[in-house]
Amino acid sequence: NVRIGDKVYNAEDLVYAFEKSRDALFQGYEHSEIVSINPRIKGLIARVSDINDVPQEFLNFANKKNLPIILIGFKNPE
Repeated sequence: NVRIGDKVYNAEDLVYAFEKSRDALFQGYEHSEIVSINPRIKGLIARVSDINDVPQEFLNFANKKNLPIILIGFKNPE
């Protein structure tokens, strides 16, 4: 269990919340970011198979912030 201020959170509830937020992160989005416990972006995720398919704006942001881009390739069902 974790105490935050004067409230105690059940460890199982916290794990469930982290898992749900992780799963929601990858539903319906082509691109996202990795967020650590301290709220700083540590890397970027693109649901593409090739770096050439990543939007230039996304590449520019990663370059400016010196962030890695993780490619998670997928097959288009079409």
